[in-house]
Amino acid sequence: MGKRVRLLASAGKSVRLLALVSAASLVTVLPAGGMAGAGVAGAHAGGYRQIANLTGPNVPFFKAPPGSLVPDIVVVDPALHRVYLSDQSNVKAGTNGHVVGAVDAWDTQTFKFAGAMFGGFTGLTGFPASFDTEGPDGVLADNLGHVWAGNGVGTVMVGDARTMTEIKVIKTGSKGRADELAYDPLNQTILVTEPGASPPGWILIDAKTFQILGRATLGAGVPTGSIEQPQFDPVLGKFVSSVSQLSSHDTHGAVAVVGTQVTPHTHTVPAKAFRISAGCNPLGLTVGPGSDVFLGCLNDGSVILTASPGGAGFTVSRQFNQACCADEVWYDPHLGRYYAAAFLNPHGTGKDPVVLVADARNGSFITTIPIFTDNLAPNGDVAPEPDMSFHSVAADPTTGYVYVPTATGVRVFAATTATAVPSAHTGEPWSGWLYWALAAGTAALGYGVFEAGRRRRKARSAA
Repeated sequence: MGKRVRLLASAGKSVRLLALVSAASLVTVLPAGGMAGAGVAGAHAGGYRQIANLTGPNVPFFKAPPGSLVPDIVVVDPALHRVYLSDQSNVKAGTNGHVVGAVDAWDTQTFKFAGAMFGGFTGLTGFPASFDTEGPDGVLADNLGHVWAGNGVGTVMVGDARTMTEIKVIKTGSKGRADELAYDPLNQTILVTEPGASPPGWILIDAKTFQILGRATLGAGVPTGSIEQPQFDPVLGKFVSSVSQLSSHDTHGAVAVVGTQVTPHTHTVPAKAFRISAGCNPLGLTVGPGSDVFLGCLNDGSVILTASPGGAGFTVSRQFNQACCADEVWYDPHLGRYYAAAFLNPHGTGKDPVVLVADARNGSFITTIPIFTDNLAPNGDVAPEPDMSFHSVAADPTTGYVYVPTATGVRVFAATTATAVPSAHTGEPWSGWLYWALAAGTAALGYGVFEAGRRRRKARSAA
């Protein structure tokens, strides 16, 4: 979650309908068929067609443009037909508008909301001064029936995937957040990144007993916040993780290879970093076909790396110049495609955010999917603007559908050139009356939300 740009829908930790009546004249809202502009289900974008926009009770709290969802990571669990979202802006019913955070879930076959896991999440605590106390952060599902989520103040939350109830809180011993996660199905262990620790690193957890097995670091010289997206690599038989910087002012980051077990008679997990030869400070990482790894780079185009035998290093196979400055990335074996959430495209400005799509089989560029959201101006006009919450992406390995969290919900895209595309589905069973109930308050907050996001984007891209 390092140098990400996310949108806070309102100042502080509470979201309240304070200006419903006074703002009512500024609102133009469509019913359940969708919102005008970039968010309409059925809109075509770069060879992909939006077929749904997933929302739920208070997800987001304000559904009318520009929306109020503050998402971090989205993942797909094909076994349970679920898509999970770490939602830092979830407003739990009965809390008087208090932002508590949750892991949201939808059914990937029906697009219906399947529930939310609440518990000890920190929500937007500490925002905007620090990301280190926010939660939930990373999220994943193992093959043991658990949902895992990183959280602020050094905690990992575990839930029952079917009931969406919290069953365990694991304290890491760190004051910083537990961030992104990866699962090793062979040893049934979870690797969790600790970017805010000093030095930053990873913790290894037994997925069956929930016990912390050990820790891995790269040494004291690695800047805080540099440890990013991990994944288990079945070819190497180890975890791999993006490392945005090995030292301050570093323009060439690294990929770390992290062990799946502790060194005998210690609590240390072995880890070694391999510097990337191309200009790339990697945030996102996903394991592709064969020995390939795909990186989303904060400062440049996304990169395909090929691992040397035995994990002895990585060579650059291709760097894409069609879009730059990505965070999360994903590999879809169904269509054989890579996806990169290029949220600061172009050149770190964020004026044209897109999902870059590349062919994982031959390394060729395919297309980009623009990610814009309608925004309400002070005079009531509606116009598409770069979505301020977009920075992650996932794909369903069964259907090939692409899931993109935005400020107004999780958009679902289907490729128009590779598969039969289903009819559009709003995925919003509450949107008819709820749009009208929440629209006025959204209009009142709309302009402030947009300006806060713009200032946040400028500050973070300059970092």
